[in-house]
Amino acid sequence: MSTYRELRELSLNFRRLSSNFLNSRDSDANILIQRFKKFIDETPFIYELITQTISGIDYDYHECFKSREHSGWSEVVPPVDEKCHIKAMYDYMSAIIESNNVRGAAMSYFVPSGTKFDEMIRNFLDKAFKPLIDYINDAISKELMLLEEDRVPTFTQHIEKVYGTVNQQGQGTINNTTFVYPEQAETILSLLERIIPSVDQI
Repeated sequence: MSTYRELRELSLNFRRLSSNFLNSRDSDANILIQRFKKFIDETPFIYELITQTISGIDYDYHECFKSREHSGWSEVVPPVDEKCHIKAMYDYMSAIIESNNVRGAAMSYFVPSGTKFDEMIRNFLDKAFKPLIDYINDAISKELMLLEEDRVPTFTQHIEKVYGTVNQQGQGTINNTTFVYPEQAETILSLLERIIPSVDQI
């Protein structure tokens, strides 16, 4: 079980890495897809999430990423079963890395004439792998919400003596409970997660 702090750090790192991956250029796409999958495979929380999701699933990624003989173009046809879709994206990513040719994969999908390679690659990566990124982000966020519910702190103040001109007490105890609301913390952290990828790009 990861701690809250570890998951927050994982969330920030994954969002930064996936943002860089989706914004790949022709010159760095082959490197960034390898970094992205390496991060997935070497991060226990994400790797266990993926392996548990696709365990026992028998599905050929070619059924999701189809090559159309009549048109000459490939197209993405996601399966209804989300687990099959996750497996297809993971396996397809592995196949692209093995061929070391992101541009070649991107060029098999239709784009308007005159589209530059960088834009073509970004459109392809978004279409092919954004659902996988969303799935991982959602799983991290759900785990964070569960941990957040368990870590809402309360503070108790004990004041031994209170002095006043009108009403005096020899001694007494005042309990003051302050709640830190999870939705407020989540809003702030969400804003930070949006800012960090932009800072890296700048």
